[in-house]
Amino acid sequence: MNALVQAAVYRAAARVCPDRLRRAGYLARAHVLIMAAENGPHCNQYEHDPDCQYYAPSQGKGKTGNSNQIINATKDEIKQANDRAVSDGISNGVEVYGPCSKNELDEITDAVVEIRNKYPQVQIDSIIVETGETTRRSFPDDTPEDADNIAAWVSYDNPTVLHVNGDNQTQGIHSRDGWTKSGKAPNGDYYNSWMTGDGSINDLIIHETGHSLHFLHSGKNVILSDDKGNNYKISVDRYLLNIYINDMNSTTAKERPASLSGYSCCDECEYFAEMFTQYVKDKSKLSAKRREVVEKVLSAK
Repeated sequence: MNALVQAAVYRAAARVCPDRLRRAGYLARAHVLIMAAENGPHCNQYEHDPDCQYYAPSQGKGKTGNSNQIINATKDEIKQANDRAVSDGISNGVEVYGPCSKNELDEITDAVVEIRNKYPQVQIDSIIVETGETTRRSFPDDTPEDADNIAAWVSYDNPTVLHVNGDNQTQGIHSRDGWTKSGKAPNGDYYNSWMTGDGSINDLIIHETGHSLHFLHSGKNVILSDDKGNNYKISVDRYLLNIYINDMNSTTAKERPASLSGYSCCDECEYFAEMFTQYVKDKSKLSAKRREVVEKVLSAK
C-alpha cells in the first residue's frame, strides 16, 4: 500500500466510521476500508468491519460457538448494559471490543451481578468483552490453538477485571462445544465432563468469579485444626495447593479432581474454580469436603 492509498484509507476510515481507526490491524486491509467507505455511513458488511457502529446484523456472517448468527449489540444497547452494570455495583462498567450480541452481553452482565449479590466476597469491577482478532489474551509461548482455548480470564494481579474472549475461527463469544464431553485429563484420569456446568456463558462466568474470589483472598487465612484439635492459620493459596495435591494423590476415585471435571486436574486454581461453580449451581452435588473448601475460602480473613 503506497503513501497515497494509505492516506486515502485513513481519510475514508475517519470519515465513514471512526471506530475502525481504533485497531491498527484493520488499517492494513485497504480494500476492506475503501469498500466500506463506498457504502456510506451504513456500512453493514460483517467482513468489512465487525466493530463498526453501523454494523447491520442481518448481513453478518459471524457466528457463536453454537453456530447461531451473531446479532451485534448496538452502541445504545452496550451503553444500556454498561449503565445497568454500574448501577448494580460493577463500578467500571462494561466494554465491548468485537462481535457480541445483546443477549450474550446481558447474560455476561447478569451472571456477574447475580454472583456479586449472592457472594459479596466476589468483587468484579470491570467486564471487558474482547472478541476481536487482535484483542484476545496471549502469552509469549501460546500457539493459536492455546489462545483460542482461553474463553475468559481474570489475572492474579488484577482479579477484579473480568475478560471474556473470542474464538479465532468465529470472532464471537468463545465456542463452548465439547466442554461437557467426557474424556481423559492430562494426568490420565478419566472424567465425565471437561468443565462443571452446562457449557453456558453463565457457567463460564461463575467459573471465572471463582478465580476472582481465590485471587482476592489469596493473602488471607483460613482456620484449620490439627489432629490434636488445635487451631492454626494457613494462607488461602497454601490451603488450596495442599487440597489439590492431596486429592490428586488420593487412592479414592471420588476424591480425585477428575471426579468433578477434567479441568479440575490442571492445577489448584482450576480445581477451586470448578468447585465454586458447582457450589453456586447446586452445592448438594459437591462432597462435604469440597463444600467445606469453598466455604473456607469465602470466609477467609
